[in-house]
Amino acid sequence: GFEGADVYEVIKNSKTKRCYNYTGIERDGFFYPLHVASESGHKKLTLMLVKAGADVSAEDYRGDTADKKANGDAVYAFYELKGLKFAASERYEGKLDREGRRTGPGTIYFKPEGYLSAERVIYRGGFKNNQYHGHGTLYWPGTDVLRYVGRFNKGEMHGRGIEFDKNGLKTYQGYFRHNQRDGRGEEYSVIDNNNDIIYRGE
Repeated sequence: GFEGADVYEVIKNSKTKRCYNYTGIERDGFFYPLHVASESGHKKLTLMLVKAGADVSAEDYRGDTADKKANGDAVYAFYELKGLKFAASERYEGKLDREGRRTGPGTIYFKPEGYLSAERVIYRGGFKNNQYHGHGTLYWPGTDVLRYVGRFNKGEMHGRGIEFDKNGLKTYQGYFRHNQRDGRGEEYSVIDNNNDIIYRGE
């Protein structure tokens, strides 16, 4: 059993109607083993109960679904059930305007392979109308390596900036226009671990 009751009681159409809350005390005539498993942080048991027929949308006597009560590893069980185990995802931290659009300084965090991968910053800087705007910094996805530092306009690299390769070595410093190098700048090549200028545009 689990928390004073048998886990089979969660299966739909079960003939038993024992009444327990989280502590095993009678409350409202229903039993919430999925809530108990998730709140206790048991990922495997949570997944097993859902596979056996537990309703993830069911609410307990407090009006909460099991995913809202999840702790520890059980949180990841609900990520998997929602298909987020391997799905890429991003998260924004920063200011929003009255319309709910990203504005002002903010940061975007990115997970390339769902919750199994580490969350890393992919952009930090200014926003306007949900787009990169003003000064900002881009990182290569899934790493802490710089990709671009400079000016943005309406989501595009536009203005003066510095571009880096996947090893964090500078490849270009100068002006950009609509995400493209504008020609007014310096291109660099890595030779013997040194950045040497190979082209200078006016």
